[in-house]
Amino acid sequence: MGMRISWAPQSSARPLPVISVAGDVLTIDGVVYDFSPLPEGAMLPRAALSPDAPIDGEARRVGGRVLVTIALPYRNRPGIVPTPAAMVDPPAGSITVPDLTPPPAEPEEEPSP
Repeated sequence: MGMRISWAPQSSARPLPVISVAGDVLTIDGVVYDFSPLPEGAMLPRAALSPDAPIDGEARRVGGRVLVTIALPYRNRPGIVPTPAAMVDPPAGSITVPDLTPPPAEPEEEPSP
């Protein structure tokens, strides 16, 4: 039993999701996704979830672990957007969602006369 949460950065004005984990249950923005009935080797297609689910692709159970990818919104980020590392077996409770907001630009220094 466990979970591996991967991230799929997507350009979006949506706020960062609020996520918590309890065993095979993932709660995203107050919506509960219970993967405990998912048998070993099975796949749950995204279409079987809520149409607004921020889950990118399907959920699978491999080696007893639920594998799920969550859409990670970002905005105002030019260039290549880094994909944060997956979270493997996060502890029960709220998890910290990676924030891809770019750091503020450093002010340019004026040249000395």
